[in-house]
Amino acid sequence: MPQNAKPLLWFASCVALLGSGLYGYTLGVLNTSLSNICADLEIAVEGYGAAAVSAVLGGGVVGSLLAGVAADAVGPKTSLALNNLVFCLGSIVSALSPGGFVGLFSGRFITGIAAGAITLFTPRYIAETAPPAIRGAVGSLSQLAICIGILISSFAGWPYTTSAHPVWLGLDWWRVMLLVPVPAALLQGGLLVLCPESPVWLRWTGDHMAARHVERRLSRSDLVGLDEGVDGSGSQLLESGGVTVPTLPLGARHQATWGEILGWESPYYQLITLALGICLAQQLSGINTVIFYSSDVFKQAGLSSPIGGACLVGVVNIAGTILSTAVTDHYGRKPLMIISHAGMAVSLAAITALSWAPGISMQMTASYELAFVLAFVLAFSLGAGPIPFTYMAELLAASGPIKGKVAAVCTSLNWVANLGVGLSFPIMLSTLGIGGSYLVYALLNFGCTAFCIFLMIETKQQSLTFIRESLVRQRT
Repeated sequence: MPQNAKPLLWFASCVALLGSGLYGYTLGVLNTSLSNICADLEIAVEGYGAAAVSAVLGGGVVGSLLAGVAADAVGPKTSLALNNLVFCLGSIVSALSPGGFVGLFSGRFITGIAAGAITLFTPRYIAETAPPAIRGAVGSLSQLAICIGILISSFAGWPYTTSAHPVWLGLDWWRVMLLVPVPAALLQGGLLVLCPESPVWLRWTGDHMAARHVERRLSRSDLVGLDEGVDGSGSQLLESGGVTVPTLPLGARHQATWGEILGWESPYYQLITLALGICLAQQLSGINTVIFYSSDVFKQAGLSSPIGGACLVGVVNIAGTILSTAVTDHYGRKPLMIISHAGMAVSLAAITALSWAPGISMQMTASYELAFVLAFVLAFSLGAGPIPFTYMAELLAASGPIKGKVAAVCTSLNWVANLGVGLSFPIMLSTLGIGGSYLVYALLNFGCTAFCIFLMIETKQQSLTFIRESLVRQRT
């Protein structure tokens, strides 16, 4: 354990990461169970199945839009705790599916609201509690938790490899799969009682005494001190757990209006462009074509065990994320993002070339395509998976009055793009085939590589004061 961090920091981070695990499980659970759900509910996979997948994504857009306001209003920790109630409600409605498809769609939409909020709450809580020296590594653990959740959801579908209709305690197995988030959400809710609120949020509300107390509980006292400087309005800036925020009188927090954020005189354009671009690039990579539909892709490619292939994808995703966690604070965010998107572009281009190459047997095609899909997932897990939300949180943590609104827009844009992928890929797969579909995403990844090369700034072990000064135009 780094000397900078006290055990409470790691405990609080691990508790917050349970939410990321729930998010990953929610995304992946239908990948191995959708066809069985549709069969039991007597609905078509092609239409209703895709709608059930997209319901989570639609809910995610709503949740991400509300999350920034909620975190600003009651704090990231309290928001995390309350979000577990939404997870429980959505999971129970999904599992019971009252009224068939309507119940399934409604439950998945509610679960999506909780999942969308998690994508903002967890990175923000971690970024606002971890010191700069370990912020990248701790932030990468969020993606690792997501990967573990996805892997658990893949293995949860394993009973379908031995039985067409497995049951447990009289329940259809897919209903059990959809109920799994309930105990995990209750566990996180209980453990959050032992965790402190974000010191950055406490300072922002003007409660400096409580913030100082939390800082000393989270990290060594030499990490917390005055960072001499002023923000754009002349207010003194205070370094809080590695995050610089303006000091305000008690209760004097300020929310910027959209006119102040987006007006001609706004100093935030570069910061907002970078935050939006990095979140959008994550989904334009095409990763969720694998997370949502890998079983269908492997089945079309002729793989003998599509569920086994999905599980292997989860294992590779975790291995790459562990590697990224170990090196992100050493090599930096920007190089890993460039390598990640370039690697994904090459892997998808190889799948396209392979699928269009003549004279290759179905068995060989399936083996090679599995290898290139795994290479794609590995490239994603090295950068585009773990870095964007940590990077966005670093960009916005010191932005004071615009943080909540812009964070909500960035997160919701990510979910809208996610929804677009979820809705369009089955159509692309049926019309363009594997090769044509992945050619589109290969080209998008080449574009994302260029974005990272020319527009990203490096935030590795930088104070958020430095990041703010690099991206926010100073008023004259």
